[in-house]
Amino acid sequence: MKLNFEFEGSEPPVLREQDLREILEKRQLIKRALMLTLASALIHICLALLALYLSLHSLPAALVCLVFLGISLLNSGIAAVLFTRKMMNVIPY
Repeated sequence: MKLNFEFEGSEPPVLREQDLREILEKRQLIKRALMLTLASALIHICLALLALYLSLHSLPAALVCLVFLGISLLNSGIAAVLFTRKMMNVIPY
């Protein structure tokens, strides 16, 4: 049977514990960022639903909630841009 890969031709790359720990830390950082993004999206959805509910009972309270939602979305966007710029240096593509 003929093999598609030649395993005896070259040495595999040397893996050190420090390199593996760095890869693990980068993956954990990405997971944390994803969880933070999902939590932020859920909070924004909840604020939008709260504004919708409040619009039936009190229009000024709904407007305050919408203003707070807008400010929160703006801050989240700025944080996302800054975090993305920082992550470009951390994650190798």
